[in-house]
Amino acid sequence: MGSRSIKQRLGSSGGALRCSIPGCRNPTMRVAGTGLAAFHCRRHVEHKARHGSHWHGTYSAAELKPYLAAATSYIRLRAESDRFIKAALNAIALLLEEAGPSEIATRLRGMSATKRARIALARLRVAGIKPERSSPSDWLSEH
Repeated sequence: MGSRSIKQRLGSSGGALRCSIPGCRNPTMRVAGTGLAAFHCRRHVEHKARHGSHWHGTYSAAELKPYLAAATSYIRLRAESDRFIKAALNAIALLLEEAGPSEIATRLRGMSATKRARIALARLRVAGIKPERSSPSDWLSEH
């Protein structure tokens, strides 16, 4: 499946000529010869890589705050009586404890996703974030 296969896929005519996002007039990556995306241009493919959607941006902290407050109050209310929530909080605490050393963001390049996740957990531990998060406003102000 080496470079010959990629060259064949780049040369295939499958897909669209223009990006499928309404209002975008750019050619698809496949048509432009810059990638294999058959229905989106480079700009929208990169947007999806950053935000998780080809067209929608990342939700702001203000938009997420009510949901975080509801989840935090539910966990606080049920943490003692619900054994599943208690087990989940204990598992998160264990993950934070065993995450390993914290690294700065500039040293993450080239690391596997698993190692990056462990470093992210270590950063949460260093920042003093508890598994149950004492207060949503405290957590949002720290990030």
